[in-house]
Amino acid sequence: MNKRFVRVICYILTVVLFLIGLGIFVYPLISGNTANTNQKIVVENFENRRKTVVEETEQQSSKETDEVSAGEEESGNDKENNNMPYKQLYEEMKRYNDNIYKDGQAGLCDAWIYEQASVNLSAYGFSDEPVAVLRVPKMNNLEMPVYLGASYNNMARGAAQLGQTSMPIGGKNTNCVLAGHRGWSGAEYFLNIEQLEIGDDVYIDNLWETLSYKVCEIKVIYPSDIDSILIRKNEDMVTLITCHPYWASTYRYAVFCRRVDDGKLTDKEESRADSVNSDSETQTVSDSSNEAEKEVVISTQDAGISERIIMLEKISYVAVPVLLIVLFAILIPKRKSKNKI
Repeated sequence: MNKRFVRVICYILTVVLFLIGLGIFVYPLISGNTANTNQKIVVENFENRRKTVVEETEQQSSKETDEVSAGEEESGNDKENNNMPYKQLYEEMKRYNDNIYKDGQAGLCDAWIYEQASVNLSAYGFSDEPVAVLRVPKMNNLEMPVYLGASYNNMARGAAQLGQTSMPIGGKNTNCVLAGHRGWSGAEYFLNIEQLEIGDDVYIDNLWETLSYKVCEIKVIYPSDIDSILIRKNEDMVTLITCHPYWASTYRYAVFCRRVDDGKLTDKEESRADSVNSDSETQTVSDSSNEAEKEVVISTQDAGISERIIMLEKISYVAVPVLLIVLFAILIPKRKSKNKI
């Protein structure tokens, strides 16, 4: 009787341990699929609202063009501005961009500022909603909602604009810094950021238009290297930033993107791209927090460790459950059949 009881307990423990182990590796897949589905819904809702705004803007623009051709050229632009959808929101964002550039982004020295939404969206009818959508074809056709302020909640839902950096509306003297997790609860987020190369396309869909950018520079920096993400004079930029290497937060992987109108890099950018592609043996990590500038050189072998870890993690999603099944089969004792005489 005791042996039978012990055997039953062993069965139960084996099954429980198997289910726990299987659950640990299945959870990221379920969680990641849920997160991706939620992001798609948010992006779709934003695009529907954006479509309405763009159509209204185009209709108003067409109306103003007709008025100008009819001899009302002087009042055309004013009417267009006055009837622009979410005009006050756009103007507040533009004022914010102008102010932080004039102030030299002084608030970037305080990490708390990063998390704060710089514009009160609820005043414009946005209840906990994104202000834009980030699209990066090279990163596995990434489409992520963009939220204002890099708070924990916003980072968990998509890409987050760092406070004291520019709003995602473009314009001269702007640099919108978008932070994203290097994978989150099984979802990809900025997981594939190392696939980006000089010249790759990055798009920002805000309420009023689609902004086109191309990758012009890639750096690995220290978290304290504020100077690297500052606005560059006369430039219109977007910077993608995430932890590096994968599963660590020692450095930040920063991808700098410059606005383009014709979908082509300038001669200067093409020259830089050729230089980067032909001489990619090292990447520089700079720390500007001290007066004396420090530099750490990281070999490409070390810089590519993220991709190897990601590959091993994906393999484990299949290999570990299989091993658990094999272990389960081995641990369960088999009954020996007795021949009846």
